[in-house]
Amino acid sequence: QEKFEEDVSLFIQSCAAFEESIEQASRATVVAEFLQLRLDFKKMEFLIAHTDPQLFNQCLNGAPLPKVMQKVPDLSIIEPQGLQRIEEVVYTDNFDRTELTQLFKKFHFSMKQFEKSLKSRRLYDADVFEAVRLGLIRLNTLNVTGFDAPANSDKVNHESIQILKGMKSILENYFEFSHETKTSELAAIFDTGIQQLEEETFESFDHLSFLTNVINPLWKSTLILQKELNVELPSLRSSLPKHINYEAENLFAENFLNASTFGEFAEGDESEKHIELGRKLFFDPLLSGDKKMACATCHDPKKAFTDGLPTSRTNAGLSGKRNSPTLLNAVYATRYFHDVRTDRLSLQMDHVVYNPDEFATDYDEMIAKLNQSEEYQKMFNEVYGSMKITKQSVTNAMSRYVSSLRSFNSDFDKFVRGETKTISESVKRGYNLFQGKATCATCHFAPTFAGVVPPFYDETETEVLGVPKIFKEPYELDDDPGRYANNIIMEKAPFYERSFKTPTLRNIALTGPYMHNGSFETLEEVIDFYDAGGGVGLGLDVPYQTLPGDSLKLSDQEKEDIIHFLEALTDTTGMN
Repeated sequence: QEKFEEDVSLFIQSCAAFEESIEQASRATVVAEFLQLRLDFKKMEFLIAHTDPQLFNQCLNGAPLPKVMQKVPDLSIIEPQGLQRIEEVVYTDNFDRTELTQLFKKFHFSMKQFEKSLKSRRLYDADVFEAVRLGLIRLNTLNVTGFDAPANSDKVNHESIQILKGMKSILENYFEFSHETKTSELAAIFDTGIQQLEEETFESFDHLSFLTNVINPLWKSTLILQKELNVELPSLRSSLPKHINYEAENLFAENFLNASTFGEFAEGDESEKHIELGRKLFFDPLLSGDKKMACATCHDPKKAFTDGLPTSRTNAGLSGKRNSPTLLNAVYATRYFHDVRTDRLSLQMDHVVYNPDEFATDYDEMIAKLNQSEEYQKMFNEVYGSMKITKQSVTNAMSRYVSSLRSFNSDFDKFVRGETKTISESVKRGYNLFQGKATCATCHFAPTFAGVVPPFYDETETEVLGVPKIFKEPYELDDDPGRYANNIIMEKAPFYERSFKTPTLRNIALTGPYMHNGSFETLEEVIDFYDAGGGVGLGLDVPYQTLPGDSLKLSDQEKEDIIHFLEALTDTTGMN
């Protein structure tokens, strides 16, 4: 702890010096000093982020985008600040010294606040191990991908080296107490990662090799060391549920994420009877007002739990407003629907039941019909211990079934877990492009390849892409307001206009057409759209587009490789 406090103190001194440079030094000097400042920060980033995650995300190194304050009665916008926002200003032509000074003063003040709070708390061994392991997730998903380097990807590898060096340095304090663990091998894995980062550039970086030879082995080996030293695991330190299973052996293990914490049921309380009842309800048109539409109408297992249409059909057979998303891995989110209008899986059903274009009914009518069935009464009694069927038992059974629809057994998963030894060179290249040059991984985070944000996986992102009505010239911007009109007062912010949930890319080869409006028929079209720079790149006026508007300059071969990687995420188990 003393070393950590000393490092923080020295860093704050560097902040004071940099603050003076902003006022007086040349731009080249400011850029050079800022780069060094970021390197110094990266050495202890994993500890800072674990010690005060809220301060880290809001004030120190969060994404450079405005957000809204949650759980408040009215709209309250949080303007972006921290290193990523500062970097954008530093690398702006003719940067505004006044703006830069204001932003950095806030960062400097936040670091002083962190230093003050650090002195009043104790850093336990369990904190160190948890910080390192969360840091490994962050390194793989947010650091080496360039997520937190919005203006200068050239420095990504240099900063990632500092992260690994910082982790290795703090863990070496425990090596002398280890008797069984081969700590020299653990140190060698760190060195392998550092060497790879030193030898490769951001564009040439072999992300797949880094994942299989560095990240996953470190994740597993640090857990072995932690257990050997009898250092408490997070599950023993706190009764609060966590989305991450710290005892999973691999970041792509089927049990890496805890479905129970996302799905609102206790761990181990996921009986086959619950799932079977939910499955029966899912396929039964009895639930709808006219007894003609079931959940499976728009979420067909044979079509990866979609309907294969641009937009789903209404109960009158007309085209609906939005595309029907897959339910595979739907549980791994904290917000649901394209416009993220609900934050609980069990509440999704309300929007279907009451929707006049879908079930067009209410729970009283639905339950009355279910009560007429002796089979349903028997099943509900066996599962919930009561003949009385309620809204809560119906939605619970349904959400249990949806929670069981998990997909982490693709060819790519098996390769990354070491269950298979080979995968095509095109898939390898595609994954490396996905994580690097193509910037896909800065929105579609591993292992879900969706918008649920690591390392805690406790926030679901939406993005403004500038999706056209039809992907054909002359392009016209789709007029669906998305998140802006989700009826949540505190989210009616202008930057959420046409903002939509970032969906999973798992099984994407089976879930077309694509986007919220189904305007893209093929994966080739989707890749072309991103390569162009989204709506802005197509020449559309999209004021708050979160996707960079310049071209990725992908070659035809690179596009093909990315598609081959996406196809390798196909997992047909459970689609019946």
